[in-house]
Amino acid sequence: MKTIDRLLLLVIAGVLAGTYYFTNIHIPNPTEQKSVSVVGVGEASATPDQLTITFSIAQTGATTQAAQKLVNQNIETLRKGLSELGVSEQLKTEAFRTSPDYDWEDGDRVSLGYQTEATYSIKLAGADFEKKGNQILQLLPEIGNIEVDSTVYGLSSLDKPKLEAREKAFENAKMQAEQIAKLSGKKLGKVLAISADSMDREYERPYYPMAMMAKSSVAELADETTEVVSAGEEKISAQLEVIFALE
Repeated sequence: MKTIDRLLLLVIAGVLAGTYYFTNIHIPNPTEQKSVSVVGVGEASATPDQLTITFSIAQTGATTQAAQKLVNQNIETLRKGLSELGVSEQLKTEAFRTSPDYDWEDGDRVSLGYQTEATYSIKLAGADFEKKGNQILQLLPEIGNIEVDSTVYGLSSLDKPKLEAREKAFENAKMQAEQIAKLSGKKLGKVLAISADSMDREYERPYYPMAMMAKSSVAELADETTEVVSAGEEKISAQLEVIFALE
């Protein structure tokens, strides 16, 4: 019995010793290393190289066929104008629907027939996309029953401005880290970790109620020198979180 008791005591002592050893051993934590974490922000400019114009047509007829025929007539007239500009192939149907149309008279619902609503878009690119965009916006109100929903400028590729923005973000982060290192009496070491967070966005032009414009305004817009919209510049931003070692 005494031998068993001694063995049991030895086992307990060994367990306690091991527990003490492992609870007191120091495991280095990466966050305890001498380092500094900063967030750098960079921005690059790029000129949009494409434009998407979205517009709607609404026509009412006694029958569904009559309403749809009126819309098709509008589109055929528009297509001829777009063909002269060399962009008729860019016309795309986004939505097309026909539904009963009603109005209210003295509290009673009165049938007006059927209304066909269609939404179309035209995507332009190339060297003269902006000029053609303005020509189209001048053409649309002349067709009649057309309402411009939006004009959206964009970039066909964000790769180049993204790279430039990230380079500037890194330089900004490094500049901050160097200042912090100097203030703490240290030297800036190598990069320990880096993570990217892009903040890209697409620029959208405001709504242009072209179908509501007066005839005098339409006549003014017929002058090719008149610019309805202008591309301007696109701003692409990038954000980097960088951890530098301090020496």
